[in-house]
Amino acid sequence: MSGCLAVSSNGRNGGLAMLWRDGIEVIIQSYSNMHINSMVQMENKNYVRFTDFYGQADPNHRNLSWDMLRRIGRTVKENWIVGEVLNEILDDDDEKEGGRRKLRVLMEDFRSVLEELALVDIKTSRGWFTWINNREGDAMVKERLNRFVFSSTACRVFPYIDTFVIRQTSPYHEAIMLDTLGKKPKEKQDDLRRLYEEDEIYWAQRSRIKWLKEGDRNTKIFHVRATSRRKKNDIDRLKDNNGCWVYNSRDKCRVARDYFIDLFQTSTNTVNNIDICCIPKCVNEEMNKNLMQSFTDKEILRAFNQIDLRKAPGIDGLPGIFFKEN
Repeated sequence: MSGCLAVSSNGRNGGLAMLWRDGIEVIIQSYSNMHINSMVQMENKNYVRFTDFYGQADPNHRNLSWDMLRRIGRTVKENWIVGEVLNEILDDDDEKEGGRRKLRVLMEDFRSVLEELALVDIKTSRGWFTWINNREGDAMVKERLNRFVFSSTACRVFPYIDTFVIRQTSPYHEAIMLDTLGKKPKEKQDDLRRLYEEDEIYWAQRSRIKWLKEGDRNTKIFHVRATSRRKKNDIDRLKDNNGCWVYNSRDKCRVARDYFIDLFQTSTNTVNNIDICCIPKCVNEEMNKNLMQSFTDKEILRAFNQIDLRKAPGIDGLPGIFFKEN
């Protein structure tokens, strides 16, 4: 290796090293025991911002890591790659096995900073968990703490990106590797283009993002946004009238139903004879006649053309683009 920058740890927290081969131009922008921020020149002579990052291991200090990432993000104008020890998971069911459940607020903070900075999580093609507590049986805990995240623009520049986990002989952390070239699919180009378009449209409709257009190949960020929205819409628990928390779907439905039944039930005696003469009329006969008329084809067409292509106005969940194309 012709270049190297190593930063010592602070006890068991932090500590990073960056090495590069001869012929690779690397410009160090800033560094600390928790990050190395650099510019790397690619083969096409374009620069990519690469940030080697170590998230705070202490959950109470995790927001310090996200604040640092935000400060770096405000200076980035190039394609951006961030990795690898972020020390947080996005999903308790998907990225953790064994042990107590993670605090939802920590995962929400992580998702929020990725969404704020338009960073896309790159899934590994081989291996998944990168941290193991080296215990046996029910005491074993596995988590996906190492990962690479890309800016949405970098996903277009590196369409065949590949990351994979490499087992290590040392305990706890596994290594995760990044290959920006990856492997091109073997399908014919026309079939591949069609599949990409179908996949992109599907996730774009699910994500309901209006500030990105189809054709930009932003499937990964659409996927992140759709999954993030689903998680935000999820109700983890509800408290019943007795002050007890309920977690399963049947009990949550019961608590919600009882709440709204109690909310909309009247607690006063019903008055049958109400004098409404003192209430002024706001709708005259002509206005009422127009309101009672059936909708015209012209009005229906005007309303139809105002439907957002990615919104699903009905209970069937079909977006506007489905009706406009069918």
